Amino acid sequence: GKGQALGLKLWALMGFLCAGIHLYFLGICGLIALVYGVFSFKEEGNKIRWLFFPLSFGLTGAVTVFLLGGFSSKMASGAPGFGYYSFNLNGFFNGDGWSRFLNLKNYAPGQVEGFSYLGLGVIIILILGLLDLIRCYNDGEFKVSGNFFPGLVLFIISVLIAASNEVTFSDRLLVAVNIGENGILNRVFDIFRSSGRFAWVGMYLLMCAAFSGVVAFPEREPSKEGSVEPGKLCVCLCFIALLIQLLDLDTGLGNKIYEVRNGEYAESCLNDEYWRELAKTGNYRHLVFLDKGNLSEDQLYSLSFYALENGFSIKMAITGHQSIGIDTPQDLQRAINFLQNTKNI
Repeated sequence: GKGQALGLKLWALMGFLCAGIHLYFLGICGLIALVYGVFSFKEEGNKIRWLFFPLSFGLTGAVTVFLLGGFSSKMASGAPGFGYYSFNLNGFFNGDGWSRFLNLKNYAPGQVEGFSYLGLGVIIILILGLLDLIRCYNDGEFKVSGNFFPGLVLFIISVLIAASNEVTFSDRLLVAVNIGENGILNRVFDIFRSSGRFAWVGMYLLMCAAFSGVVAFPEREPSKEGSVEPGKLCVCLCFIALLIQLLDLDTGLGNKIYEVRNGEYAESCLNDEYWRELAKTGNYRHLVFLDKGNLSEDQLYSLSFYALENGFSIKMAITGHQSIGIDTPQDLQRAINFLQNTKNI
């Protein structure tokens, strides 16, 4: 019907936007589209067109990546870090420096990529919602909505992907699964090596669940004479939760405001007049990085802005040896092993 046609167009548009903004959105929203399509297909029987939603999303996303040069840049997905940039299982309740009250431990510094703190206000709303859910179950009033099981499956899958092959809680490693350094699984997962970002799906699902419980509370509790109306009680509860949320996140928000107001402007490393004269000659059109791994971050950004200001294109070149970027403790060990096993360095 018209609703399905509109949904098909919206998912196609979503694929275009996700691929154009950031590839991680393509993976995250692709997971949502897949679960949505599968459960819709299950509910509607043999109506195969429900599976067109994830297909339209994936197709427009792939076409957009192709048009942006994603399949012709000679870039590989070999950047390591899967398992290091993961989601800690305490992440929904770990402020990680943002909270005034809840700041727990991480197993690795890279787990900041999985930052999914709910905030104390939302946590309180979630707990109250769970208590009300238990009360409804005991009273025989518990009803499962049509979105419950798709949401539950999406939550579980997103958290499993975010946790990666190294499952951690606080500063402890619970489970480590070896997927092979050069295996197919490792190469696939390295595309989304910062797997902790997939926990954002679970975080927003928990937030939606918390406030949907608050919204549904007046429907379950009719007004009684001489008592506060349930609707007004919910509004007051949400307002108090908002104040607690702001108080809890005041530290992190204050730090960010300070950084913005007092941040230092980046200065180029290419201050010599030689670079300006070189651009004025008009003899050069391309800036080629033979091995960007040997450049510092300041040099890399300075050269990139230099190319942008002078109309140069920026390209990578294939070299005889693969460079080793130091990004994680595993990268450092790999570089040490390389130096120890290489002669004439």
